[in-house]
Amino acid sequence: LLREVHHRVKNNLQIISSLLFLQEQRATEPLLIEGLRESRSRVGALAMIHEQLYSSGNLGVVDLKAYAEQLVSSLLSTFVAEAGRIRAVIEGDRFQLPLDQAITCGLIVNEIVSNSLKHAFPADRSGSVVVRLRERPECYELTLGDDGIGLSEEDAQRSQASLGLRLIPRLVAQLNARIDRLQEPGTVYRMTLNRESCP
Repeated sequence: LLREVHHRVKNNLQIISSLLFLQEQRATEPLLIEGLRESRSRVGALAMIHEQLYSSGNLGVVDLKAYAEQLVSSLLSTFVAEAGRIRAVIEGDRFQLPLDQAITCGLIVNEIVSNSLKHAFPADRSGSVVVRLRERPECYELTLGDDGIGLSEEDAQRSQASLGLRLIPRLVAQLNARIDRLQEPGTVYRMTLNRESCP
């Protein structure tokens, strides 16, 4: 019964995604097109969770690495027209999170990676987006970002006004986690989630 529920939720979310896509095709305003595309990627991130649960033997937890691989692949096809210009690097440990935490992590991955794909590689620049997962004795670590042009202080202030980057602190707070921007080339964040926060 739970498997059937996940299947139906996934189908309903895919219908919503299709409706957003049809609206996007009819839109002419660039900001509206971008907003619809971003909304479609968020709905798609939720649908993938339910698809994975429907296909798995354990309906209570999500394999975060498998989910990240599927999610980033979908984001590449949504935001990058030229195949191969930007590659995805998904590496590290394979671990499982309960459904609620996995959904929130998935939305965070969606926001950071889609932001990288939209802004880090202008003028047909090539590069990589990265998701690294580490399972520590006391916590889980997710390192997310890109090796693109990076953010100037002005760009950082402007991007903070976007819906996606306003969502991230709220999602991190839901997990009782911590997120920091790293001093690395490009734009890279590390989120730390205490294991005791994941029942």
